[in-house]
Amino acid sequence: FFFSSRRRHTRLQGDWSSDVCSSDLPEGYSYLLLRHAGFHQRPTGIPEHRKRVADQLYAMFPNATILITTRGFAGALGSLYSQVIRIGGDQGFEEFLESYAAFISDWLDLNAVIELYRARFGPSRVLTLPCEVLAADEARYEGLLEEYLDLPPTPLPIGRGYASLSARQLVAYRRCSRLWLRPLIKRLPWRHGSALYLAYAAWVVDRPWCDGLIQLLHAPGRHHPVIKVPADVLERFRGKASLLGTDPVYAPYRADYLN
Repeated sequence: FFFSSRRRHTRLQGDWSSDVCSSDLPEGYSYLLLRHAGFHQRPTGIPEHRKRVADQLYAMFPNATILITTRGFAGALGSLYSQVIRIGGDQGFEEFLESYAAFISDWLDLNAVIELYRARFGPSRVLTLPCEVLAADEARYEGLLEEYLDLPPTPLPIGRGYASLSARQLVAYRRCSRLWLRPLIKRLPWRHGSALYLAYAAWVVDRPWCDGLIQLLHAPGRHHPVIKVPADVLERFRGKASLLGTDPVYAPYRADYLN
């Protein structure tokens, strides 16, 4: 999210991973990994958390302009899976999609996000832009934002943080977590387990020597299939981005949003 006045705009800092923002994830999102605690069988808490964040923003910045950067469903699902594997997840992609179907359905309800912020701040103060534009052309993305906010052109390097793992990395880290991390986590209280997952993510993936060793040990060879969202799973999200169907900025990406 970004919030802004007519004179300046500020990025609301969050926890990002390949374009996924944690402000839309429930508090304690590392519960995703603590399957022995049965999180995925509980209510997701996402709608309530989303409303709480919107209320807090409105209380602090009632005259803000809200930017919601969206991502097509297949890309968002792949990005979320990569994030979970990065912090210690060990399920295969299709197994993950089924285990957390309710969570993912609530998280990717783009209509619900847009309607909530339009209700709080007013339709004229809510801007939606596709992440696909940002990925292809940062300058155009910034230009659209500056045009909407009536701001002078100001170069602002955005870049990418925590890019999605490669197909080989997904295999290697999933196997490594299942073999070494999962048995240890099951013996720990959830607070210690959660801390260990996040420490693992911070220490392992971004160290080239460690990353290379894990790939060599747990995903030998060079040919690993790219994950693909099954058609029946993708179809579950049809209609969840219908509010974007007539937006001309989204015209090149209508298939990505099932419009």
